[in-house]
Amino acid sequence: MAFRGSVRPFVNFDASRDAEFLHRAMKGVGTDEDAILMLLAARSNDQRQQIKAAYKKAYGKDLVGALKSELGGLLESVIVALMTPPDSYDASQLHKAIKGAGTNDEVLIEILASRTGEEIKRIIKVYKTEFGGKLEKDICGDTSGHYQKLLVILLQGNREEEVDEGKIENDAEDLYAAGEGKFGTDEEKFIAILGNRSAEHLRKVFAAYKKLCGSDIEDSIRGETAGNLENLLLAVVKCARGVPEYFAEVLFKSMRRAGTDDDALMRIMVSRSEVDMLDIRASFKKMHGASLHTTIQVPLLLQRPRDLLPVEFDVGRVPGTQGRSGNVFAADARAPLPARGPQDEEVVARRGPGALGLVFGHQLPLDGLRGGGFGRAAHLGPRPVLVPVTSVRPSPPPAVTLLTAARHQLVGNAGQHQEDSDVGEESHETSKRGPCKRMSWDLHI
Repeated sequence: MAFRGSVRPFVNFDASRDAEFLHRAMKGVGTDEDAILMLLAARSNDQRQQIKAAYKKAYGKDLVGALKSELGGLLESVIVALMTPPDSYDASQLHKAIKGAGTNDEVLIEILASRTGEEIKRIIKVYKTEFGGKLEKDICGDTSGHYQKLLVILLQGNREEEVDEGKIENDAEDLYAAGEGKFGTDEEKFIAILGNRSAEHLRKVFAAYKKLCGSDIEDSIRGETAGNLENLLLAVVKCARGVPEYFAEVLFKSMRRAGTDDDALMRIMVSRSEVDMLDIRASFKKMHGASLHTTIQVPLLLQRPRDLLPVEFDVGRVPGTQGRSGNVFAADARAPLPARGPQDEEVVARRGPGALGLVFGHQLPLDGLRGGGFGRAAHLGPRPVLVPVTSVRPSPPPAVTLLTAARHQLVGNAGQHQEDSDVGEESHETSKRGPCKRMSWDLHI
């Protein structure tokens, strides 16, 4: 089976040399966060574990502890995630989901619906070793009903591996009889079939089901179930149809809420970077018509002052946009917008409808990444463009600059996978002139 991860083992890898490099990046006044991010995002997880061992041997202290002492916020979180072995990372995410205040059912559903049986069995062992308890018992303590039953079935990691041709029609008929074909719903039948049959078998069952009743199984699940059980059944069905497509949808939703779900975005980028990120990326573009690279950039507009509001505008009146959508920012008149480079003008704009806004553009190449400045789209020319503001929208919370770069690193190792690239020309053009060329621009997301 071809390798479909975007992070590959680094060629000419030397754990001792990398450990020394990281030590120098953290030594003295200040920390070279860019250097740390560049190196760790370009190494496989196995190589990071070797670097961790080499660092402890050379300097007598834990690398992860040293990194945590030098970093903070979301950058610290993503670096620690990168340094964690995959099974331990999944176990820690499950533990966090059920041991915090309330239960994060989205995490339980995502991990247990998408992992293979072997992966789940390894996660259970790691969970017991690291947290001293049984994962099934802890999950049962936080869940109930048919939702709990399906989670327990998935936790067994014993999904069938073959296609039983003799059961395909019967399973389709049983699912119909358990839902649309009767008054009420037989949840047990849905759970037994969807929780135990192989993915290939289920795909054939879904085709037979649609032929039988004229609708997709997802439509029946939405009509017959609700809440966490509905969400889990839908996740199982989507993963049976295609795991990359499932994660492409979860990624899209994580960036289309009132604010970006940084935890979900980070969890998927880290956990799938060496598994199937190339397929997720391709599925994302097919499903949503935009590259993952571009879509990640747009909601993560770097760290902008709190007094800036994103506003809508009439693209037909914006010179140079050629009818594309864009982003405009209106600022409080009491404070000028921050400088965006030696050639840019500072502009004061009045807040609210009818004000003038500053266009930063559709693709948002991240010029000025280290300085926390704003990106400027290449097609808008060397200077900002003032346009009439038509309406004001709420501002999403500011994003952490370097986490943006980390996500980009995870979606494609620099310079690799040329045949899979779907990054627009504007990103490559920006990489030639922007101050962060070495950070994230040749990452074919």
